[in-house]
Amino acid sequence: MENKYITMDYEIEVLSPTTVTQPSRISSFEFVLEGKDLYILDIMKMARENERALSYLEKGHLDTNIVEELKRLEIDYKKYIKYKLEYTSSVDPSEIYKKEIYEIVKTAGRPYIPGSSIKGAIRTAITRSLNKEKYYLESLEDFIKRRSNKDNQRSHKKAECDEKAEKNLFGTPNYSPFRFLMISDSELIPFSNLEASEVRILNICNGKLKWKGRRNEDRLQHSLYIVVETIKKGTKIKGTLGMGFIEYFTTQEFAEFKNLDMILEFISKIRGQTSMYINSEIEFYKKYNEKGILNGPINFYQNLQRMKLSDRQFLIQLGFSTGYKSKSVITNIDKAFIQRLKSLGKVRMINDYIFPKTRKLVIRNNRPAEPLGWVKFTLGEQ
Repeated sequence: MENKYITMDYEIEVLSPTTVTQPSRISSFEFVLEGKDLYILDIMKMARENERALSYLEKGHLDTNIVEELKRLEIDYKKYIKYKLEYTSSVDPSEIYKKEIYEIVKTAGRPYIPGSSIKGAIRTAITRSLNKEKYYLESLEDFIKRRSNKDNQRSHKKAECDEKAEKNLFGTPNYSPFRFLMISDSELIPFSNLEASEVRILNICNGKLKWKGRRNEDRLQHSLYIVVETIKKGTKIKGTLGMGFIEYFTTQEFAEFKNLDMILEFISKIRGQTSMYINSEIEFYKKYNEKGILNGPINFYQNLQRMKLSDRQFLIQLGFSTGYKSKSVITNIDKAFIQRLKSLGKVRMINDYIFPKTRKLVIRNNRPAEPLGWVKFTLGEQ
């Protein structure tokens, strides 16, 4: 076999609003909403060029309505616009100034999807496909026992839960098969492909559909919400994927590498796992679809189910607020597993033995529309 370095282009098509957020948020004094246009302002430029603006910012009274303050100070905010977002929420515009906006990750001021986020989602799906949950359950059990020793509590971090399982499946980090999966950051994304999405949390309480707020609410409009910078549906983003000289290593005797073949077969493995995941989500939403309020998410997942894919394409969920199921290797979530999670402080309420019992959903026209983070991944030719 020819010993060649494998590299390919990839394309991501966004199927539902998707984002990878950064720690910083856009404060309420940094944007102006006009109709469905949400303008993000360059506050530093405004302060440099306008003494009235600088004086206002220095006083620190930044919890007031920025629009009214700019009018009072006779400052034309349009001179200081960095970029514009499409505002898709139906919430009263006056309420938006009480919020911060979760900001998409940027480099040199431009949005993108980090390769590490893409690889993380792919790695989880591949690992699930091995059907080796028992290793992770054993590793979790071992961690809980060690952590129960009060003398060792501080020295055992939750990040260590999977270490034993990872070592059994993939060996040491230096010889992990995932070292052969090298995914670049995506290309930079035009601001015209961003929107400001309204996101709320569905919560199941005593077998009934509720919405998270200061208490569990029956009506969606009474619940709490966040506003998130997301990439619009239909956006296509490119990048590169490399596998190094993996074909050479699969034909030689390198006992240090475990489960190396799964990298070459990762598309088919992910597709099988994604199909099971989508089916389980349809079942969940149908079970709690009171008065048809969850028709949006159900229709979304059914459309994914019907989507025709080539042998170089797969669906995957990545990024911010995609939930436990998209990020966990464990799929058999029974009462015993939930009790283990409770002992780690990861589950507060287990009366219903439903886990996960919450879903974050994008809201359009005052109704749940779709989950966050679903994309179609297409791998180019070598």
